[in-house]
Amino acid sequence: MGTMTPQELLRLWTLDKITLEMAMGHVLQNLIQLQATSETHGRSLVKLQAGLDKLNNRTNKQQQTIEGHSLTLYQLRADLDTLTAQSGLEPPEKT
Repeated sequence: MGTMTPQELLRLWTLDKITLEMAMGHVLQNLIQLQATSETHGRSLVKLQAGLDKLNNRTNKQQQTIEGHSLTLYQLRADLDTLTAQSGLEPPEKT
């Protein structure tokens, strides 16, 4: 027995084409399908959120790595400037 839309069920019932019991049977079938679909979407949402969290963590780690390299480059530049000043040599061009 296939399910019908609520609008179609109401139309058929008001025209006395189906009994109240038949309409309720279809309503229950629709409810079961909606529940199954809702549960499937809920599981998909949980998987999607887990994937997004994993991607976000990876992105944050990459950003920290980039920031760490930037800090290292900044420190190297400061060390080079200090050594250049102490040695009296001409400083290299900054890039």
